[in-house]
Amino acid sequence: MRSFDHENIERGTDFMIGQGVYFLHAHRFGHDDLSHAFRLLRWAEPFPGMRVLDVGSGIGSMAAAWKQFMPDLQFSCLNINKYQLDMNPDWCDRILGDMQDMPIKDASFDMAICCFSMGHAEKGAESVIREMARVVRPGGVVFIYDMQPEDEDFSKLAELSYMLYPRDQVEAFAQSAGLWLDVYIEPTDRGSVAEKIPAVTEVFSGLKPAIWRFVRGTSS
Repeated sequence: MRSFDHENIERGTDFMIGQGVYFLHAHRFGHDDLSHAFRLLRWAEPFPGMRVLDVGSGIGSMAAAWKQFMPDLQFSCLNINKYQLDMNPDWCDRILGDMQDMPIKDASFDMAICCFSMGHAEKGAESVIREMARVVRPGGVVFIYDMQPEDEDFSKLAELSYMLYPRDQVEAFAQSAGLWLDVYIEPTDRGSVAEKIPAVTEVFSGLKPAIWRFVRGTSS
């Protein structure tokens, strides 16, 4: 079983911030960070007043950006790394915990999002998806932004201790957790991260963004 590399994550966080990159994602779907976040918000489609859990929240940039567009969203941010978690906005409920075993009661949220974090799970993506499904209410939303390799090589990021999963496997995990697929898209990357950090092009070469929106079934 892979162990979570806290030191590497913290070093990478400092490097990205030092380069002026606050969304710790390899892609950008808009011309800047805020428009990138807005497009993710549109695809996730939260309703006003929703209780949203950001799973593997990084430094809290998603919560901060979405709150600008929808101030009535109620955010909780979960991160296993305290260094990153302490950078999350102080108005959100910060939860120090493992995305594979969340210290959260069943059906506590209307939406759970996991953006560029699922591959860090030591036990695999199935454990994360199962936990996300557990903590959202029936009819609630599970939103995932991750990656798919263009050439079916799912070991591309193994050296970085980040695992990739085939689309059909992600969707099978979701189905077994009681989720049904609402939307799947592979949006175009505008490449602005690579302009600031050229090494991103090499590290993430051949990986396309992948976004899923699932809904938890209402039947028992």
